[in-house]
Amino acid sequence: MQQDDAYYLGIDPGERFNGWATFKESGDLITMGTIIGVDQLTDWLEAFDTTTLKKVIVEDYRIGIVKGKHFGAEKHQGSRALTAKTIGRIESWAYRNNVEVILQGNNIKPVGYLWAGIPVPKNKDLSHETDAYVHGVHWLQKNGIRTPQQARRD
Repeated sequence: MQQDDAYYLGIDPGERFNGWATFKESGDLITMGTIIGVDQLTDWLEAFDTTTLKKVIVEDYRIGIVKGKHFGAEKHQGSRALTAKTIGRIESWAYRNNVEVILQGNNIKPVGYLWAGIPVPKNKDLSHETDAYVHGVHWLQKNGIRTPQQARRD
């Protein structure tokens, strides 16, 4: 795992699979991966070098009511809401390391995948690291840090 000089960290938290992606100051990808397990993610974060890290971009997770309709509540009835707890661990780690957390809804993923120029994985279990990547891409490009793929000349 390479995290040297990571300015931005994208995370797609979950109950089991946690995707991550690191970015340079320019918004270019350094590397990405998946960590299985919440405790393993916590250990990984504790070992993460935050020397240059400025922001953590995290997919937000909500259970509640939107416009009078339950959103995810039936599916998670009786759940321990592990994804929400995972986000809490990430926020606590970021707070202790003086790193700003950006919570971003999952509704940005279609545009994020388009801007990243990659297809959406068909297997949900294999999408966590790419979801973390597109969360980073979307925020970095929206905020003028990452140059759009179409404008790049290598």
